[in-house]
Amino acid sequence: MVFCVTLNVRKLSLFALLAAFGALPTFASLIRLDFEGSIQASDFGSVSVGTSFSGDVYYDTAAAPFLSFTGSDVTAAAYLIPQAFLLNVGGSTVIPDSSSPDLSGASVIDRDASQPQPLGATDSIIFQLAGFKVSGPLAGDVQTDHGLFLSFMGSPAVLGSVQLPETFPDLGIWNNILPDTSIGLVTNPATDVFLSFRGQFISVRSSAVPEPSYFLVIPFLLALGRWATPRKYVL
Repeated sequence: MVFCVTLNVRKLSLFALLAAFGALPTFASLIRLDFEGSIQASDFGSVSVGTSFSGDVYYDTAAAPFLSFTGSDVTAAAYLIPQAFLLNVGGSTVIPDSSSPDLSGASVIDRDASQPQPLGATDSIIFQLAGFKVSGPLAGDVQTDHGLFLSFMGSPAVLGSVQLPETFPDLGIWNNILPDTSIGLVTNPATDVFLSFRGQFISVRSSAVPEPSYFLVIPFLLALGRWATPRKYVL
């Protein structure tokens, strides 16, 4: 009887600790946005139409804008975002270049859906990724003067503020047509010469990045689980 009581106390202790950890918030201000799609237009021999792409970008919902504007029916804000992003396309990879002084950003426009808006007016979030390096076949096509953009545009009812969203709006809410909602890479190899590719998203999903300290408690939770597991003895 004593042995059974001990096991029950262990299980209750485990459940209490798991509940406590489950109640802790994630590192909710840092959001990872994963995306996938296919290239619809390209000036590069290394990336053909129909090529699949995938990647991710991070942004901080707690960040303060470094530039903002408020009008009678529209507000706008611009933010710096972490130099942490990835693009895989046609066997090539685009990642941040730690030696580059260039910074990435995100601009947000929120139009007041309750006010009359001009024809074609949209809410939008546009990520401008800079300071990156390219490896693979695409590296031969992309010059040093380049930019990578993720553009999301939709009706004035998509956004409720210019704060970067904790949950990124579903792809179906945006105008998922080119060029409104798309990924694009542009390079400028010579004066007045611009080469680019543009792709359409087929999947976009956001997730909060876990608190770094969570990873430190995983071994402890595993050990605790073994401690709470009933043991069988053969007499």
